[in-house]
Amino acid sequence: MSLLLKAAQVTLGSGRKTLGRATLVAVAAEPSEHVPVQVQHAFQTDAQIDELRRELAELAQTHAEQIRDFEERERAAYQRGIEEGIEKGVARVKLDHVQRIEALVAGIDAALAALRDRLQEVESLALDVAQAALRKTLGDTTACAALVVQTARHHLAQIAAGSAIGVRVSAKDFPDADALRDAFATLTRDTALTVDADPQLAAGACLIDLTLGRLDVSLPRQLSHFNRTLDELRADD
Repeated sequence: MSLLLKAAQVTLGSGRKTLGRATLVAVAAEPSEHVPVQVQHAFQTDAQIDELRRELAELAQTHAEQIRDFEERERAAYQRGIEEGIEKGVARVKLDHVQRIEALVAGIDAALAALRDRLQEVESLALDVAQAALRKTLGDTTACAALVVQTARHHLAQIAAGSAIGVRVSAKDFPDADALRDAFATLTRDTALTVDADPQLAAGACLIDLTLGRLDVSLPRQLSHFNRTLDELRADD
C-alpha cells in the first residue's frame, strides 16, 4: 500500500485518471487482473515479508529449542562427569585403602617372621645358657654337699609325713660325721628320719628311702634329666 500512496496516477484501461484516497481503497479491492504490476509486486512483497517473518519465528523457536536441548545435554553431561568423577575417586580411594592395608599386613607379617626368627635365636641361646649354668652348678663337686642338702629338703617337704624313713648320701660329699649331722639337723630333729653317708655312692648322690620304695634325687640324675628336657626343647625349634 505504501507504493500506491506514492503514485499520483494509475492507468485504468486506455484512459488516465487522478486517484483520491477513496479511489485507492476501491482499487485495492478490485481483482488482481486489473491491478498494475507495481501494486501486485507490493502485495507479493508484503506476503513474502509475512512468510519470512513466520519462518523467522519458526527458526527462532527451533533455535531456542535447540539451545534448551543443548543446555540440557550440557547439564546432563556435566552431572554425569561429576558422578563419574566421584565414582572414580571413591574407587581410587578404596583401591588405595586396600593397597595400604595389604602393605601394612605384609609389613606386619615380615616383622612377625623376623621376630619369630629372633625369638628362636634367643630361645636357643637361653637354652644353651641354662644348660651351661646347670652343668656348672650341679656338676661343681665343691658345692655338692650344700646342693644335696637343699635337694633332700625340697623333696622331703613334698613327701607325706612318715613316708620317708632315711636319707643316704655320698661319703665323698660328707666325709665328716659331725658335718653330716649338722647339715641335716633341721630335717632329722624330732623325727625318726636317719641320715647315712655311703662310701659306695658317687659324689652328688642322694637317695631317700621310703616305706614303699626309694626316691633317687641325686644331682647327676637331675642334671641328666634337665639336659634331656633342654635338648627336647631345642629339637622342637
